Amino acid sequence: MARANIQRNMSLTIDGIGYAGVVNEVTPPVITRVMEETRGGGMDGVLKEDLGQEAMQITLTIHGTKHELLKHLFGPGLGASIVLRTSNKQQGKGGTQIIYKVTGSFSSYDLGTLSMGSKNSTTITGEVEHYEIIEDGKEALFIDIENCIFRVWGEDWKEDERNHIGL
Repeated sequence: MARANIQRNMSLTIDGIGYAGVVNEVTPPVITRVMEETRGGGMDGVLKEDLGQEAMQITLTIHGTKHELLKHLFGPGLGASIVLRTSNKQQGKGGTQIIYKVTGSFSSYDLGTLSMGSKNSTTITGEVEHYEIIEDGKEALFIDIENCIFRVWGEDWKEDERNHIGL
């Protein structure tokens, strides 16, 4: 019986600055396709058509406050490069490194509740332009919204589409 991979540890960098020991939680982007119902003549039911990628977000929760991250808020050209590295392991087996790479800009910076004698946390939400997952050195997923690139384990799902429109 196979056992689940358990995340043992993680580190976070934003624009090359390390936040290991400060990062508490990361919610990677959710990959959601826009689907629209279609039913044509002669069809016995409804099918859903894939119309492309929904907007993606990443959420970071860090201990305390890191106001230097405010420079990535609001506006074009103020984007951030976020890299999350995780170490995952099955009981009795070797480990797996998974790297999540995201570029985009932050849309919210939430300090939560600040109170005496308690550990506060800051929640940052980012709007994603590029998203990449690398597992043990192999590209599992690469999404570049602006350039119409969507690769899964090296298979380019949008290559024909880009060629058809001259990209």
